[in-house]
Amino acid sequence: MQEVERKMKGNDLKKLQYNSTSSLKMSIILMVVGFSLLYYLWDRDIIFVKVLCGIIGFLGVLGFWQDFFSQKKEKDQREKIKIIVKTKIIDKEIIVIRSSGDSNVTDETKYRLFFENSKSYDVKDYIFNKMQIGSEIEIEYAKHSKWIINIYGKSMNIENDSVVQRY
Repeated sequence: MQEVERKMKGNDLKKLQYNSTSSLKMSIILMVVGFSLLYYLWDRDIIFVKVLCGIIGFLGVLGFWQDFFSQKKEKDQREKIKIIVKTKIIDKEIIVIRSSGDSNVTDETKYRLFFENSKSYDVKDYIFNKMQIGSEIEIEYAKHSKWIINIYGKSMNIENDSVVQRY
């Protein structure tokens, strides 16, 4: 596994901004939903649900703090340094998340690649089928905030647009 530092380009900075904004939105949603449900259920005797709502709200607060107050994104934008890691695929797995018993709801399928550095990444099905165990992957991520900017494998971009993830 090799790590190299490089300067970010304009598209890399845009991607970093998008990832950070998406995460910030999700954190705010978690805070609002978790604490709103906790407030709504406060006078009921459903302790498990109250604890779960509190945990959801707290996770939102942690995510908000990490994205908004930690200043890692600003440090990345100021220094404009990304890390490029070359690693290999050691395993790939299709994960089927079963829906409820309702026949109108389809099961969710995730296509996950596992790398030699104990990291994993969800890709789209057509990319999953093209990737093979032992293939070399190049991951670009922001130095301080660790947001994934690009992932390349077999000289093609294998990034999943619907996944916003830290390295």
